[in-house]
Amino acid sequence: MQYISTIKTLKMINIESSILLKSSISDVWRVISKPGYLERVHPFCHKNTVLKKQGDKILKDKLIYINGLEYIREFQYWETNKGYDLIIGKELGKKSFVKWRLSEVHDKVKLSIQINPYRSQKISRLLYPLATLFFIKPQLKKYLSSVLKGVKWNVEMNEVVSKNQFGSHSWFSNKAL
Repeated sequence: MQYISTIKTLKMINIESSILLKSSISDVWRVISKPGYLERVHPFCHKNTVLKKQGDKILKDKLIYINGLEYIREFQYWETNKGYDLIIGKELGKKSFVKWRLSEVHDKVKLSIQINPYRSQKISRLLYPLATLFFIKPQLKKYLSSVLKGVKWNVEMNEVVSKNQFGSHSWFSNKAL
């Protein structure tokens, strides 16, 4: 019975990382809400194109990674200076749920990203808990760390992040376009 409970829990696994930035919430928001912003902050992004907008709010965009992988991001929740929720994945494939959040911590801004990844059918149900613990979670933590460092670099240095600036990632940067 415990095993079945563990499997159900893994369906909604959360992987979260955060970083502190020397900036104001409004300045960080201005960066992470600008159309195409991933091209400036994301070390594994080749192209980020807005597909649908409503005023200043992005509703849908396309992220093409430097290895050619294409994901669609559909924004579900958007609150100025607070954050947004989105689903991301291949256009006709499974989707992961992602939350971006901003908060004040003393004189800094905390940016947090949380991912609830989809469950891959390529991994058997019996091995999924081990794969999650020893492979999926560490890979997503590495990914989030690189993205957060990219936002920090862009906000604090006002410079575009270079490809693989904080190290490569086997899922997103194994070949350059």
